[in-house]
Amino acid sequence: MLAPEGKGWIDFIRATHAATLFGNGLGGLIQTTSTNQCKYWSRLPKDNSYLAVAIPDLRRILEIYGRDNASSIEIAKGVIWHSPGELFVSCRCKSALTKDHCDPVKTFSPNNLAAKLLPRGPLSLDNHGAYIFGYNPLFDWNWGDTGDPQEAGSEVSLPSLEQAVNNDSTKTKSSSSIEESTMQNLSADSSITSLSSETSRAATEDRIQKQYTVGIICPLPKEFMAIRILLDEVHEAVYTAEEDTNHYILGRIGCHNVVATCLPSGEYGTNSAAITASGMKSSFPKVRFCLLVGIGGGVSSDKNDVRLGDVVVSHPERNLPGVIQYDLAKALQNNIFELTGTLRPPPRVLLSAISHLKSDPQTDKSLAKYLKDIEECRNEYRRPIQDQDRCSGTHPAVHYGLIASGNLVIKDTQTRDRLAREYGAICFEMEAAGVMNVLPCLVIRGISDYANPQKNNVWQEYAAAAAASYAKLFLSVVKPLEDAEERGLTAPRKRKSSPAELSSRSMKR
Repeated sequence: MLAPEGKGWIDFIRATHAATLFGNGLGGLIQTTSTNQCKYWSRLPKDNSYLAVAIPDLRRILEIYGRDNASSIEIAKGVIWHSPGELFVSCRCKSALTKDHCDPVKTFSPNNLAAKLLPRGPLSLDNHGAYIFGYNPLFDWNWGDTGDPQEAGSEVSLPSLEQAVNNDSTKTKSSSSIEESTMQNLSADSSITSLSSETSRAATEDRIQKQYTVGIICPLPKEFMAIRILLDEVHEAVYTAEEDTNHYILGRIGCHNVVATCLPSGEYGTNSAAITASGMKSSFPKVRFCLLVGIGGGVSSDKNDVRLGDVVVSHPERNLPGVIQYDLAKALQNNIFELTGTLRPPPRVLLSAISHLKSDPQTDKSLAKYLKDIEECRNEYRRPIQDQDRCSGTHPAVHYGLIASGNLVIKDTQTRDRLAREYGAICFEMEAAGVMNVLPCLVIRGISDYANPQKNNVWQEYAAAAAASYAKLFLSVVKPLEDAEERGLTAPRKRKSSPAELSSRSMKR
């Protein structure tokens, strides 16, 4: 039976759905291979209800279930990893001044106690060692079978260290952490301590994945952040396909459960976008359409006076599907381009939603509200000063028309104007053609430059916020999937919001 002070890791086990085994000799599965280190902590001490977790497994758990915030580490749903002492310092038994031992034990805490904890210290998951979790006197709280812990007010002593190391001078505990050489040389049987309940969760994960019917892909992190700020709910992570390298945020916007991701840092273009979309499709097979949300270069026409900060949405024009791939065009005489491939148009349900928004007199107000939500959360997304563009309006206009997509960065005004003149393109970007070959897609781009040699980064954050705001507005009018197969599924499990998200939502109210 676990003592009250030793139950701190039970919520962690429950949140990660880890299988629990009890038996003799399990404390020796994780132990140091070094001979020059503290004998007491060479393996897990007995009678202390300790949990040892190999660092590779912690990395995996944090990737699947957690999030690393500036103020705390949410290792799993509703569970904070708390380190009362430093991570790795030499044990005091090695000191010439004292022969007592360190206390390297880390603790888990409910998310709602975060305000009572000291600020988090540095976290190292780079070495091949292990962390020990359980009771630490610097976090003197006792756990019941359920609910939050209660402050203990009494010390819990370690078992006699004389029995462990034949040293009768070791009687007190400390806030220091185990020596670096001890922890860095720990060797683990990862087949025992790793997540062992994957098979039993497979059916549940498959059901949960089917609930996400809308995908969102952002090429840049600054675009992805704007989307994350506008999520109405954030759900906990699920397993993804083995071949899928994407990292996802799951949540809800309006009545839609959405799965959102970003291209790998430093990658761009149609090829990377296609790989990202393919990964999403394999992990979330019920995604019925995708929104590609980000920034792009604009060009004005007689029909569309496109300005910096405006939003351009892909829309079929004439016999073209809404997006043309300019780097697949064939150059003819007299500098004329001829397209050699065709992309799929947006699904009919999305075009119907566009008609609804076009006719709504409140569209501008709703768009401005979502923009304000982003700006209040992050100052860098505010609108730049007016004298950096020829525009005079205070809110972004929304334009519907052709978007030119390809792997080439358009900075040449002659090429830009030629494509705009011959096909009516009003926006240039680099990922849409890759996504549309994989998933039904609508492209939403905030205008951050004019695709000319004078392009810079001044308007990028605001343009990203404008595109994200339109994406949320658009999803608010798209009909949810009416499928009998989906109706019987339970709602996705919510995850605790981060401090930034909570702050943003409190501002909204």
